[in-house]
Amino acid sequence: MCEAKQFADENGLMYLETSAKSGDNVEESFLETARKIYQNIQDGSLDLNAAESGVQHKPASRGISLTEREQAEDASNCGC
Repeated sequence: MCEAKQFADENGLMYLETSAKSGDNVEESFLETARKIYQNIQDGSLDLNAAESGVQHKPASRGISLTEREQAEDASNCGC
């Protein structure tokens, strides 16, 4: 058993070998992580409302999109 796999097993972590070069198991690692997070939410071991979960809610937009805001700033800086 490789050292990384042993560490993962000893610490209750997922372990999956991937390759950025060939792409082997890259998608599967993201899917497995998402499955684990979903399962933890469903069984109540992860509370998305708890501050210690690390989940942060993005404030609601105030009616102007970032793209529109950027366009307005660009127009105000126009040198024409």
